Formats: sequence, structure tokens, C-alpha cells
Amino acid sequence: MNKYTILAIDVDGTLQNSNKCITEHTRNTIIRAQEQGMKVVISSGRPTYGIAPLAEELELERFGGYVLAFNGGEITEWATRRKMYEETLPSKYLPFIYNRVKENGFEILSCEYVYLPNNMKEVTPEQREKVQKLLDKIEEDDDVQNVFHNMVEDENEEA
Repeated sequence: MNKYTILAIDVDGTLQNSNKCITEHTRNTIIRAQEQGMKVVISSGRPTYGIAPLAEELELERFGGYVLAFNGGEITEWATRRKMYEETLPSKYLPFIYNRVKENGFEILSCEYVYLPNNMKEVTPEQREKVQKLLDKIEEDDDVQNVFHNMVEDENEEA
């Protein structure tokens, strides 16, 4: 009997190799551990949609594993997609953070707000839906240029 019951694995440089792939040996080892009753948690600073393909590859749904995303800001039970924990930053802090980010030459991407060079405005539900659609498409096809081009064409056809 194994004295460990849970295995938490970081993604970059741990679960994935330098080519951003899970080797066959690593995948098989993790699957065997789950078959023996070990619960697996994929842990990353990435958003959940960025971890989802790895969770699928490691069959977390089948074995009852978990995804810990946003550096621990969200924990999802993968079989049910139930968020077991979610901690978000209160929106009142966003202007301060935005100003510090801008001063230091960085950018922010969020599904709740759009950050433009000189202002910040709340996203409409329609815009949020478009962003989510884009993220879903990117999850299916990692060629971002191709996804964006096809989405623009789809929108033009609908108009």
C-alpha cells in the first residue's frame, strides 16, 4: 500500500518537458498511479482553459483528479467541473494594479475588463461571450492566428 494518496504536479518543466509535451513514460506512470487510487492534481499559474488539455490527456475526469489553476486561485474537481475553490481579486484594486502594470510596460488580459493604453472599461456580456468563444477555440486549436482569422470570417458571414 502506498503511503501517499495525492500527487500534485506542476506543469512547465515538471509534467511537460522542454518541448511542452508530456512524455509517454510520464503519462503512463501517472495513469498507473491513478489506477492504484492516487488522486492527481495538475497545478499551474495558467488559467483553467490552459490546463484542460493536460487534464484530458491524463484522464483526470475518469480518475477523479483536480486542476489547480491561477496559482491556486481556482481549484476544479475535473470529473464534474465543479469549482471547489475560487479566490478573485476585488475589482476595486484594478485601477491601482492597472496603473502599476502600465508604468512597468506590462499588459493585463481579463474576461471581465478590457485594458486599453489610456483607459479601462467594463466588458459587455456580448464582448465577454466573444472572448470566451475565442478562448474555447484556442483550446481546440493552438494556432492563435488561424483561430482569430476563422472567427473574423465567421462573424463577417453572420452579419
